[in-house]
Amino acid sequence: MPPAHPYQGARRRSAGGAERSRSSVSVHDGPSTGITVTLPLFVLPPTWAAEQRDLLTRVREVCPREVVETSPGAWTWRRDRHS
Repeated sequence: MPPAHPYQGARRRSAGGAERSRSSVSVHDGPSTGITVTLPLFVLPPTWAAEQRDLLTRVREVCPREVVETSPGAWTWRRDRHS
């Protein structure tokens, strides 16, 4: 039986010609919409997390009242901007 989606079971050739598996995650919402979403997984650069923390720090400096910590390490925009 063929894969349900092009990413499932897909193989990619590296620069040296060797085959390697491409990992992905699929979510199927059959009961409600019948839609399947498949996202390829990839390795983030080692500096990605530090860059995101730097961006969050900059946003919090510019908009200190609009960005709130909802739980340790989790941030969101304040919904009620009149507070």
